[in-house]
Amino acid sequence: MKRLSVCVALLMLLATICFAESEAPQGQFEIFFLNDTSAGSHRFMQTSLKNLPLADSPWITTADISAYNWETHQIFLKKESATLMDKFQDPLFGLDIPFVVVANGERIYRGQFPSAISSSIGLGAQIFRIEGETPGVRLGPPGVTYALDLRSDERIRRCLVEAGLLNQ
Repeated sequence: MKRLSVCVALLMLLATICFAESEAPQGQFEIFFLNDTSAGSHRFMQTSLKNLPLADSPWITTADISAYNWETHQIFLKKESATLMDKFQDPLFGLDIPFVVVANGERIYRGQFPSAISSSIGLGAQIFRIEGETPGVRLGPPGVTYALDLRSDERIRRCLVEAGLLNQ
């Protein structure tokens, strides 16, 4: 009887683990702003990635993306999501506003929108607007050569493949 109880308990544990893994988001790529976009870049870079307070909803999600070019790290938006780029029309937008890239619910890296009138050097990835017929953004490398470049992280690649968005 004791063996049966142990076997049942192990089966329940295994089922719980399998169910929990299937609940994890798959193919979900997101870019979040922080709750407080006025946070200085120094404080932003000094805070642990997992402790950064993200906005309640992402700025860009998988549902907004038509394709992601892995070599150039360009994100092309669907036509109906083009309004996401409206913020770039404001000349004061992008004053080193921080963002966080999330793949399948896991925070992967941070970056900021570089500003032409700022003197700070981006230690994380940078976002640049793509002009032209298909709206979008390019995730650029960190502004300094010694900073770790996580744009090609395998977790992001796997996420984009799952979503059917990866474009070599």
